Amino acid sequence: MLYPEIKSIKKYKFMVNIFLIVTVFVSATLMLINYLLSQKISWSFIAILGIIYLWSTIIFALRKGINLGSTILIHTIQILILLFFIDFIFGFKKWSFTIGFPIVTMVSNLAMSIITMIKYKKYVKYAIYEMLILLISVLINLVIIAVFKEKIVLNIIALGITTLNFIIVLMLSAKTLKIELQKKFHI
Repeated sequence: MLYPEIKSIKKYKFMVNIFLIVTVFVSATLMLINYLLSQKISWSFIAILGIIYLWSTIIFALRKGINLGSTILIHTIQILILLFFIDFIFGFKKWSFTIGFPIVTMVSNLAMSIITMIKYKKYVKYAIYEMLILLISVLINLVIIAVFKEKIVLNIIALGITTLNFIIVLMLSAKTLKIELQKKFHI
């Protein structure tokens, strides 16, 4: 075949609309079942938040030209928000701050470190996103450490991993990062 087969856009939009209708129906059904069975725990909201996260992931993944750094940044922010709301729905025991947030920031920083090492030559494409993840990780963990003062072992470990990630970034590509920051912020 000389040219790629062009898919029907109408068929694609129709399928998306069908899945969207099914999603709304499933969400409404979950809320109804939750209301009829128990009014105390709103587990249906957690399922609905998961469905929203799934849709945002699918929409973001289908966009063309998305780079890996922005994907990790968006998912990190989305998961942090999702964890906070899950914690809030279940009575705000603050586990999202002392367990969830540090684990998410550690994983996103480790992912960016691995990507930096593997794709050293193409680092310029996602340097800003890595710096944003570093900044978010440091701010979140420092605020949590300052506020909670107990049960912060994971936050301290996450802060250490973030610092190590920053050192790796500087060692591997300080010159590239400086050029990229100058281009983005006109310094």
